[in-house]
Amino acid sequence: MSEQPAQDEQKRADEARVARAGERWRTRSRRVKLYRRVLPIVILMLAGGALTWTVFRTVMSGVERKASESREIRLDMLRVTGPGEKDGKRLYRLERKS
Repeated sequence: MSEQPAQDEQKRADEARVARAGERWRTRSRRVKLYRRVLPIVILMLAGGALTWTVFRTVMSGVERKASESREIRLDMLRVTGPGEKDGKRLYRLERKS
């Protein structure tokens, strides 16, 4: 009869161990399921952001290049006149020859 309480105690300890292992397994399973949903979304967001940034910079460099070409001041045929005096300052005048 003394074996019966010992077996019951062992059986309860074994059931508790199995219950803890099952709970850890369910927790891990929920985490894996979450990662399987979230990680592809994060990867797509990062890849989309990198692609968007690359396209944006490519387009903007073209726009900036065109803008800089249109505002360019060329001094091919330059005529310098001066020095002159105005209010005690020495002045030089740069003109484009026609």
